[in-house]
Amino acid sequence: MNNHLATFSRLIKAQLLKHNRVSLPGLGSFIAEDQPSKIMDDGRLISPPTRVITFSVKETWNDEILERAYATELEGSMLELEDEERNPSKLFLEQAKKEVAQFVLTVESQLRSSGVFHFPDLGVMKMEGRRREISFFTSPDSDLAPRAFGLTPLSIKPLSSPSKLQKSIPPAIKPQKIEKPKGTGETKKAVSMEKKKLPKSVKNTDGVKKRTPKWLLAVLGVLVAIVLLLLLVYVFREELKPLLERVLYTPAEREILRTLQGT
Repeated sequence: MNNHLATFSRLIKAQLLKHNRVSLPGLGSFIAEDQPSKIMDDGRLISPPTRVITFSVKETWNDEILERAYATELEGSMLELEDEERNPSKLFLEQAKKEVAQFVLTVESQLRSSGVFHFPDLGVMKMEGRRREISFFTSPDSDLAPRAFGLTPLSIKPLSSPSKLQKSIPPAIKPQKIEKPKGTGETKKAVSMEKKKLPKSVKNTDGVKKRTPKWLLAVLGVLVAIVLLLLLVYVFREELKPLLERVLYTPAEREILRTLQGT
C-alpha cells in the first residue's frame, strides 16, 4: 500500500502540472488553478505566482488521466508480456483502472474512519463537518508552479525620503477660516437699527437687493396700459368718433343723434 500510495501521489502531482483537473473516479477531482503574484501587507510584500490545488466532490466524472498515467508506468516497468497477441496498452489500462479504483476505495475508507488522508509530497485531504465535506490542503513543500521555482516573497521597504515625483507635487492649500470680529452688544444694536432705517430699494449690508413681488409689477403694468389707451382715445377722439359711435350706440340711436345734430 505504501508503494502504491507514493506512486499514485507522484503521478497525481505530475499530472496536475500538465492538466487543470485530475479525477479520483467516484470520489471527486483535484482542481488546479494558477494565481498571479499578489501585493500583501499594505504593499510591503509581493508574493510570487503560484498554483493552487483544491478538491471538488462535484467533479465526479472520470477523465482517466490518472489511469492512463499509471498504465504507462506499468508498461514501462514490464519487460515482456505473457500473451503477445493482446494489445499491451489495453492490457495495462485495464489493470491500471482496477488498481486506481482500489486506491480510491482505500482513500475514502481512511477518510471516513480517521478524517485525514496524507498524499506524500502533495498535501493532506480531510473530511470534516456534519456534512462530511472533503477538502484538500497543499503541502508547503510541494512545488506545483515550475515557472515560479526558487522565487520567494519580495519585501519592499518604504522610502525614507520623498521621491522626485512627490517633491514636484505642491502640497494642497487648506482654506483658511476668516474669523468675524466680535462686537459688543451696543454695536450689534446700532447695526440692526441702521438696517431697519434703510429703505426697501436700498441694498442691505449683505449686498442683496430686495425684489419687488411679481404680482405688483403685473398690476402696475395693467394700470399703465389703461392710462395710455385712454390718452390715445382722447387725443384722437375726432378720428375715432365714427368708430366709437358704432361701438357705443345702436343703429336707431345713431339715427336719432344725426337728427338732433341736423336741427
